[in-house]
Amino acid sequence: MEYLRGHTTITNREARALTHITGEQKMKGTLGRMVRRGLLEQVPGTHHGSTAYQVPANTTTAL
Repeated sequence: MEYLRGHTTITNREARALTHITGEQKMKGTLGRMVRRGLLEQVPGTHHGSTAYQVPANTTTAL
């Protein structure tokens, strides 16, 4: 989440580069849980290999 303080979006690849999670599917699950919890949302128009995530505009969660 700290990464998103200075960037508008994050991809699976970027998230894996920033963490110790090396598996693409494992990170996909992690990002999916964050979406379900309302911490992230998928950037409209992105999918499959180019899926990007952003902090929802109406979130009150502190980064």
